[in-house]
Amino acid sequence: MIEAERALLGALLLKPEKMDAVINLVNTNNFSNPKHRCIFETMKQLKMQNREIDYVTVGSVLETNNLYKIGGTDYLIELVEASPASEYLETYIDLIKENALKRDLLGLIKQLPTALSKSKNIHNYLQAVKNQVEVFMQKTYKTNVAWSKLVIKNKNILQYFSKNNKHIGA
Repeated sequence: MIEAERALLGALLLKPEKMDAVINLVNTNNFSNPKHRCIFETMKQLKMQNREIDYVTVGSVLETNNLYKIGGTDYLIELVEASPASEYLETYIDLIKENALKRDLLGLIKQLPTALSKSKNIHNYLQAVKNQVEVFMQKTYKTNVAWSKLVIKNKNILQYFSKNNKHIGA
């Protein structure tokens, strides 16, 4: 959800003291928009160097290599101006992480047909799928996000393959 990413980044530019907590909850790969990944990574670098975080310092760091890629200083100012209340940081983080989990799950699901067509043994394939889903669920729990329901809702994919294995592949 791009809006949540924009809101989080804008809120952090306004309230950089929140960065300590956010760094422990969100990682760069949770952002779906490459511009937002770049901005967040720059903010993290500034924080690690104990430098101020605002649109000027972020823009200054990005100026040497990526400022034009993110839309320039104007985009950073736009994030600040469009930022809703920073009190909702946890909500933005939850939305960003939920979206990241959905993307990861969709990536896993998209791999299934190709792996199935290459598989010579349906039972080995089903075991591999089960293992991948279990790894995904462990990852979900490790990120301390209560989105494991997302995986559980999609368990019908495994059930579908299990029930229809006579009709899959040749």
